[in-house]
Amino acid sequence: MNEGSFELSPARIGAEVLAQLGRGRADGTDRLQLTFPPLNAALPEWSPDGNEICFARVASAGKPTRLQLIPATGGAPRDAVPGDEDSQLDGSWSPDGRRLRVTVTDPSGERDSLWEVGADGRNPHSLLPRFPYPACCGRFTANGDYFVFQASGVNTVDLWLLPEGSV
Repeated sequence: MNEGSFELSPARIGAEVLAQLGRGRADGTDRLQLTFPPLNAALPEWSPDGNEICFARVASAGKPTRLQLIPATGGAPRDAVPGDEDSQLDGSWSPDGRRLRVTVTDPSGERDSLWEVGADGRNPHSLLPRFPYPACCGRFTANGDYFVFQASGVNTVDLWLLPEGSV
């Protein structure tokens, strides 16, 4: 299934434009719409085995954005981090596909942190519980040896390398 590509196409409900997630081959064949209005999808990422897609379900005003997983063959999306009420954004699959790293924003909207959860939604936990800076937007290196993320200090935004197995 990894031969496919993403398509985020707009749908309109009244004056609101919503992005919809679809997949298909690069030559335009085998197209399949995966999400439908009123869902608003963003930031899709294939699982390493190509069986699922993690994406942000962008919320309407006053509601948290949720990371969801949807089968690449279609079906109902499910929450990547069940039970968590904070906003979630920017999921990144571990190279083996067994875990997701997630940016979580606290309810005040003032601080981002990195969390890890099993691909099955189990064992959600803070990745760096004592990290002193807001952290977000990470990706695993191609060989899986490091997790690269950004952190905001006082008047700075820095990239950090976290060796795998160090947390």
